[in-house]
Amino acid sequence: MPIPTYDALMLPVLKLSAQKVWTMRDLTVQIADQFKLTRAERIMRIPSGKITLIADRVHWAKTYLTLQLHFVS
Repeated sequence: MPIPTYDALMLPVLKLSAQKVWTMRDLTVQIADQFKLTRAERIMRIPSGKITLIADRVHWAKTYLTLQLHFVS
């Protein structure tokens, strides 16, 4: 299974965030588990090599959800 895009992660991130406050690391692990990502997919890095692709996508999903919350408020 390919790594989901940030927009495909928005609903799962929102649902998990409604349960409790997560660290980004723990949230990323939960999402990776939920999508049954392989070890290779979990360690794949973005082109700069700074962080994993799944962590980057979870970060952007959370960022856009936060921005939408501020826009609606």
